[in-house]
Amino acid sequence: SLLNLLSSDIGRPLKDIAPKFVDDSMLQECREVLKTDKPLEREIKTEDLKYYLRRILPYRKTDNNINGVVITFIDVTQRRNSEEVQRLKDARHFAEVFEGSERLRAIHNAVADAIITIDLQGNIESINRATEGLFQYPCEELIGKNIALLMPFLVSTDKDEDRETTKTVADRLIRLVGGHLEVQAHRRDGSAFPVDLFLSRLDQLDLYMGILRDITLRKQLQTQILEIATSEQTRIGQELHDGTQQELTGLTLFAGAVNDILDKAIQKSGNDSVEWHLRNSDFQQIRQTLARLITGLIETNQHIHQLSHGIMPVQIDAEGLRSALAELAATMNTSKVTCTFDFHGACIIRSNFVATQLYRIAQESVTNALKHGFSSDIRILLAQDSHQTILEISDNGIGFDMQKNNGLSQSSGLGLAIMNYRANAIDGELRVGGNSNNGTTVRCIIPILGTTP
Repeated sequence: SLLNLLSSDIGRPLKDIAPKFVDDSMLQECREVLKTDKPLEREIKTEDLKYYLRRILPYRKTDNNINGVVITFIDVTQRRNSEEVQRLKDARHFAEVFEGSERLRAIHNAVADAIITIDLQGNIESINRATEGLFQYPCEELIGKNIALLMPFLVSTDKDEDRETTKTVADRLIRLVGGHLEVQAHRRDGSAFPVDLFLSRLDQLDLYMGILRDITLRKQLQTQILEIATSEQTRIGQELHDGTQQELTGLTLFAGAVNDILDKAIQKSGNDSVEWHLRNSDFQQIRQTLARLITGLIETNQHIHQLSHGIMPVQIDAEGLRSALAELAATMNTSKVTCTFDFHGACIIRSNFVATQLYRIAQESVTNALKHGFSSDIRILLAQDSHQTILEISDNGIGFDMQKNNGLSQSSGLGLAIMNYRANAIDGELRVGGNSNNGTTVRCIIPILGTTP
């Protein structure tokens, strides 16, 4: 069936046979076997897509002389199909692995933190795109270089040879595995900056993996917070010295004046009692002095109350926040300033911490409106809907130029940096701008968890 042979074909030349497979080499291979006395094998494919292993061997007579060739065909279709299936599986697996590695590489490059893999000698094996941006090095300049290029603290201060320095770096990497610490890193231009470093060991790959995050802004903010705290301590000290202490000194003088007038009183003794007599003018002066003393004590008490309100920590829930904001507004009301509070919605605050930060933002905004905005009308609003909570403080003061004061920078002197820090701490957004009253509006927006504003 493979060669279309009939019994009548016996004796015909092989070259006249038309097989059912494309093979122009069979006759030539027969001649080669006759010539070399060596068998030949070849896999062929028939027209009906079957596979055979064709073998051509020398045919020997009993006298050991070659008298022709023997051609055999072994059906290997099933084996060939099995191999093909396996190849397809391997190809599919390779494609999946390649696709997976591409996906991992895409994720690797999308991460905002710098990720560096390091071999056991301390040489950089791979980096992601964030590493290029953070250190300002292209990938090809870092691969193969020692990690000490980016983090010089890994190098010993001793003047060792390169071989010894590499060993020192490797030893230090071993000691840092599993640790989380703040270190100094260096960019390509030589500038140093602080980073958070977490180093882990990939035992199956004989590699270290370092994850680094630039904490320059965090360090700057920490410095600003310390400066603000120091400034606040100075302010409180000045207010106690220049305000409360002076008021108490004046009140002491009033009390001394009353005591001086009483010293002038005339004592008259009766049978069973002692009477003191004052002139009408002295008595009236005592009454006026006591009235001023009482008024002064009330004002001083208010000043101390306001000052203590700014010092004492506030821990409040949802109802407490509304009450605290209402009290803040009432405290700021004077003959020259009107401060009101209003709220809309349930105003359910998710934690005491969030309520505390919102109160501090309102407190700082009101203080700024009075001290720097010279406002006469301040409005505090706390509102909440299904998507967000909004705290808004608006005034009719002199306004605030965001561009002139570099946005939310501390250089403005209005404490905007700390308010922005408080808003970020509660996953909120602080917005500062003008309003229709030519004053300033401070708005803190906090999305409700689990919703899209």
